[in-house]
This record gives sequence, structure tokens and C-alpha cells, in this order.
Amino acid sequence: MEAFMTLQGVEILSVCDLLDEIRPNWLTDFSNRDPQGDDRAIREWCENNGAVYYAAGREYFTHQAAADTAKDAGKTKAVVNNLS
Repeated sequence: MEAFMTLQGVEILSVCDLLDEIRPNWLTDFSNRDPQGDDRAIREWCENNGAVYYAAGREYFTHQAAADTAKDAGKTKAVVNNLS
């Protein structure tokens, strides 16, 4: 999984890129959609890979806030989800 940017030593990763990797066809196979399963898979990946999950609406979302959240948690990665 490759970060699309690094801020203050924290790798910023897209939640969509992560889902592409851990749940292939998540976006195209609507017959097998499982939002709760996707959420569990994301959180499990974060726990196993030294990452935090950061999601916020347009008004509050910033990559810097994601990096700060990761640093505060002692993590080196942040999986981000802009809920806009």
C-alpha cells in the first residue's frame, strides 16, 4: 500500500486505495456490498499496520489533522476518508 503523501513523517493513505487492495471489486460488485464488513476490514488493517483511520466532513477534513491524529496515537500512517 503506497501513501499518496507524507506529512511530518506520517504516511497518508486513501481509504479507497486501501479498499481496492484488501477488498477487490468493492466498488463494482454491488451484489456483495457489505459496508460493515468494509469498515471491519479497514479497522483491522489499521490495527495490523500501525495506522489510524481518520474520517471527517468537508468542513473539518484536512490531511494535516489526519497526520496530527496519527502522531498523537503514536502511529506512522493515517487512512483518510473525506466524507464530503
